[in-house]
Formats: sequence, structure tokens, C-alpha cells
Amino acid sequence: MAYDNYFPLGLAKGKAFIGRIEDAEWLNKNIDTGIHTLLLAPRRYGKSSLVLNVLENKKLDYVEIDLQLCRSGKSVEMKIIRGIEQIISTAIKEKDKVIQSAKRFFGKSKKQWDIGLKGLVHVTIEPEKHDDIAENILTALQFLEVSLKEAGKKAVIFIDEMQEIINVNESDEIQGAIRHFAQKSERVIFIFSGSSRRLLQQMFNDNAKPLYQLCDNVTLGKIEPRYYTAYIKKVAKQSLDLIMPNDVINEILTLSERHPRRLYHLCLYVWRLLETTKKKADITLVQDAWHKLIFSEAKSIRYFLSKFNNSQLKIMAYLSLESNKGLTSKEAQVATNLSSTAISKALNSLEEEDLIECDEDGAYHIIDPVIRDTINFYEKEILA
Repeated sequence: MAYDNYFPLGLAKGKAFIGRIEDAEWLNKNIDTGIHTLLLAPRRYGKSSLVLNVLENKKLDYVEIDLQLCRSGKSVEMKIIRGIEQIISTAIKEKDKVIQSAKRFFGKSKKQWDIGLKGLVHVTIEPEKHDDIAENILTALQFLEVSLKEAGKKAVIFIDEMQEIINVNESDEIQGAIRHFAQKSERVIFIFSGSSRRLLQQMFNDNAKPLYQLCDNVTLGKIEPRYYTAYIKKVAKQSLDLIMPNDVINEILTLSERHPRRLYHLCLYVWRLLETTKKKADITLVQDAWHKLIFSEAKSIRYFLSKFNNSQLKIMAYLSLESNKGLTSKEAQVATNLSSTAISKALNSLEEEDLIECDEDGAYHIIDPVIRDTINFYEKEILA
């Protein structure tokens, strides 16, 4: 039996989307009141699942734009324009009116735009020249605003991996164009997220940056244990006709540290062991499942870690044993064989990569428990 629908490793949809009630309500209110949102959370914490579940339930026209692979201003421009085309094509059914509206709107533009239909339903808009990327983005967004106003609709643009804009030459101009449009728009609501909280915070919370204070910052924390407990009990009964013991559930929560992806991944392994070995559900079985998960992920994680320098790896190895407050202390310097300057530099870069974080008590820890335990198990090979 496949349990992927119960414990998806990608987007959590339907009944698998749990525990984000307050976050969903907050995001809903922001959308209803036209407030743009910056969504902050570590990798694989369910940011996209939250946004897409909220938008699907609202039955609102939206587009998801992923900037992960954008390496130039032109690629960012084309992603955004393709997204705008998608919203217009799905939100407005009378395509002839859209085409006529587009001809009137772009007829006033300083440059030539090609307007057409791909097939019978997809509206296309294309600037003749890409010499001013920021202006093209702003113009296309303004056309979206006009089109939605004429149709009496609103829409959401969800931009993921927003921090990638920093890497293109036209970064400030593109950010400026988005801000210029977003702060005046009455029809388009933006939601931004990404995999580097530090870079996103610099983009949106630095008063020298174009997007300063454009958004309401929403930070996703860990899902409360009660939601996971109820869900695991429910799935165990439905799929295995099993009453899952509380100590087994607690072990799942402890090993995964309630990291959303890792918890579902561990559950998937637990369920497979229960089905294939016919053993009883106990703590030992959960620990076996965790070790199998670590082993299966080890190759890809070790490859991922190979891009980090020796100082960074030493710090992660040190943190894989326990969280630590005094990472620049003499004790830490001796344990890692690094100077306080080297330690501080490594910590800064690892935080920027969203691999580690500092809690309210000042203690650093590795965010992903699978990465932590992989480093712990394979420390000699990783540091070799």
C-alpha cells in the first residue's frame, strides 16, 4: 500500500496539510485586506504548502513564480511576464476583449509590444526589446492591474526564491519596479518567500533597499505536537487499523524535531517497516526507521555538504553533537581547532545558507535533523 498521500514529501495538500490554522487565517486576512506578505521559514518547512492551500481554498486567481533558476535580469523578466500572462488567461474568459484592451494599453507604450493568443485561451504579451528590464516588468504589471480592474477581479502573485533577484545585475531596478507597482496596486497582492531568510530580511527590512517595509513579515514556526499526534493516530487507524502508542508518536516527534518534511519522511519509513516486517509499533522500530532514513539520504547530503569549506564543516560537526551557546569560547576554539574569527565567519555563512539558526537563548543548532545526524554518523568521511 502506498502511504505517500498521507505523508507527502513535496507539497502537503488536502488532509495532509495540517497544523497551520493560525498562519492560514493570518495570510487569508492579509490577502483580503490587500496587504503584501513576506513568508519566512527554513527550507522544507511548508511555506509553499501554506500559500497554495490558502489560495486554492479562496478560489482566487493566482500564479506561482519560482525564481530558483534565474541567473539574469532577462530570465526574471520573462518569468514574471509569463506569470502575468497566466493570470490574465485564467481570470478573464473573454479573450477578444483582453486583446483589444492590450492593444489600447500597449499602444501608449514607448516601445513595441507583441500581443496575441497561444491556442484559443492563452494570452501572450512580449516586449520587442529587452533593453530596460525593470520598465518591461512594471509595464506588464500595470497591464495586469488594468485587466483585473476591467474584469472586477483581484489576483495573487506568489514569488518563491525571491532572494535570487539579488544575483542579477538589474536587481535594484527590478525591486524598485515591483515596489512602485505594489504600493499602488488595488488588484494584485504579492506573497514573497525563499530559502534564505537572512537575504530576504536584508531585502525587505533594510531601509536602504527598494522593498523596505513593503510587506507584513510572517514567520512560520514548528507545528504544535498535538496536530501531529492527532494526525498520526488517525492515519494509523485508517491505513493499518492500528492504535498507535503515544510513546511511539513521541519518538517520531523527538527524532524528527517536528521538522515538517523530516517528520513525514520518518512516518513513511515507519509505515513501510510496519507493513514489511510485521513487527509491532514500538520505539525500537521508529529508531530503525530513522537509521534507514539517514542511510538513504546520506549520499545526497554528503554531496550537498561537499560545497562547504573545512571551517564550516567543523562547526556543523561540533553542532551535530549538541546545541551550543559559546561557539567563540576557548573551549569551542580548542574543540574545532579554529580561531574565534574563523568560527564567527563560518557561523555567519552557515546562517546565510539557512543551515543553522540561533534560538532566543543564544544557542546555535542545525535546523535539519537528518543533516545533523548524517554529519554525526559520517563525521570522519565528511571532514576528510
